[in-house]
Amino acid sequence: MLVAPEPADAVGIHIVPARVAAGQDVTVTLYCPAGAKGGTVDGPTTFGSHRAEFSEGRGTVTARIPQEADRAEHQINGFCDDGEGSAREAVVSAFIQVF
Repeated sequence: MLVAPEPADAVGIHIVPARVAAGQDVTVTLYCPAGAKGGTVDGPTTFGSHRAEFSEGRGTVTARIPQEADRAEHQINGFCDDGEGSAREAVVSAFIQVF
């Protein structure tokens, strides 16, 4: 599947695949506004928190869905760092289906 690049100041999150078997990997791409220093991708009920280092306004994280994850829909969140300590700015969310 091809995905059009996000505009330079867009905030977004893209997860591949959106439907995943427990025990498999997902790739999460986080898009943040210009000037973001990095970001965090958090699957609070699946894979936990992962740091994404940025290049040209986006960062990618690959995470494994634990075998014991609930077979359900799970929310994945993205937080863009503003470069000021632990402050976070833009927040975006998407969902994956674990089977």
